[in-house]
Amino acid sequence: MQRGELWWATLPEPKGSEPRYRSPVLIVSSNRFNESRIRHDEALVWAEKGIRAFKREGVDDLEEFCIDEYLRRGELDHVEQLVWNRFLKHPHSEKYFEL
Repeated sequence: MQRGELWWATLPEPKGSEPRYRSPVLIVSSNRFNESRIRHDEALVWAEKGIRAFKREGVDDLEEFCIDEYLRRGELDHVEQLVWNRFLKHPHSEKYFEL
């Protein structure tokens, strides 16, 4: 994730004139900050909270981020659990078979 990049994010139910659902987001934080270990830890905690808070809604982007981050760290037990939970929700998903 680099400053100036556009990423797609699945946003929660909008209120008023807020962006709706899947929307582009611009990365404005510095590259040094984005690459720091602390930033990855904070993002992982945030993503896991989002997955728990929105169990019944689409959290595919958050799950994908967590899977990628745990793979990067070599924490395969976490990866396996996340992929299994995603499989239980979507048993015919191509994402499960990619792993």
